[in-house]
Amino acid sequence: MTLEYRSVEPALAWLKAETPPGSTVLADWTVGNWILHVSHRRVVVDNFRNYAVDMRRGAGILLASSERAALAAARASGVRYVMVRSPWLTIAPALGMLGENVNDLMAMRIDPADPGRRQEAYSTRISRTVGLALCERRGEGLRGFRLRAEFPDLYARAILGRESRISIYEVFWKS
Repeated sequence: MTLEYRSVEPALAWLKAETPPGSTVLADWTVGNWILHVSHRRVVVDNFRNYAVDMRRGAGILLASSERAALAAARASGVRYVMVRSPWLTIAPALGMLGENVNDLMAMRIDPADPGRRQEAYSTRISRTVGLALCERRGEGLRGFRLRAEFPDLYARAILGRESRISIYEVFWKS
């Protein structure tokens, strides 16, 4: 088992046990196939389908600058749960799939006083996205996304050098 799989395994178990069958989950494409086959939940994007098209749908939720737009995109895709990790594992891949230059919008700086410590910086555009609010601010200020579960993200900690978590939100759009 890879470190990434071991890291998301508790979240996969939670999705399987705590969400209704047939629920659709938005997560980064690298874990979509695990959600599909381990949690037995539908996904917006996984790493075996035409993820270029699907990623655009997911990016419409994560990169929306207003909650209203994010909820409309979630409704259009049938998304009831969103699983996010570090912005580097959630937002950066969405930007890359859209052909955006991630380095123009997000930066990671190494602290000269402590080289093992890294600081993240975001452009104004990224700072205002629903995705960053979910990843970094636990959905603060968002009424249509309710935090349901959190787990330590050992994989993100190993590659990014800082504490990170996997967060699962339930999405409330009006029927």
